[in-house]
Amino acid sequence: GGLSPVLGDPVTPSANGNHSRSSSSSSRPPAPSSGLSSRANSSQLRTARSTEGAALAAATAAFGGLGVGSVHNPSQDLIYVKLPADIADRHVLLMDPVLSTGNSACRAIEVLLEHRVQEEKIFLLSIIAAPEGISRVCSRFPTLRVVTSEIDSYINANYAVIPGCGEFGDRYFCD
Repeated sequence: GGLSPVLGDPVTPSANGNHSRSSSSSSRPPAPSSGLSSRANSSQLRTARSTEGAALAAATAAFGGLGVGSVHNPSQDLIYVKLPADIADRHVLLMDPVLSTGNSACRAIEVLLEHRVQEEKIFLLSIIAAPEGISRVCSRFPTLRVVTSEIDSYINANYAVIPGCGEFGDRYFCD
């Protein structure tokens, strides 16, 4: 079947025709003296300004790590767990660059739930995802949100996302 978690097309100011501007000073783009080129257009300045919220959130962020071994084994052994003491009180961005079968992501989510993180506070972020992985994660954890930049076609017999990007770690570290 289809991927039911997708509820609709993204809505952006450009997509829905709303180009209104707020008159409050907090919505004004930064002045060119703030390090941005004076030749930047208003869209570029608004985009640069829009990252301020993320920077403020990152200032109060806590970081942890989960290592899940044996990528193709559904039992998924944990090889590393280091989470903030107050993780149950936080929203969690769980990052898995390539979501293939969804097995390792499901195991990591189970660990977060064991640490009392509410399912609806978990966001699984990936760069590339296969429909099989999205389906597995969303069927097991229906209130969790999956965010990906691309959904590829399928996973092959070797559990590789097709067309995919090859081995992500090799690409990321230029090996």
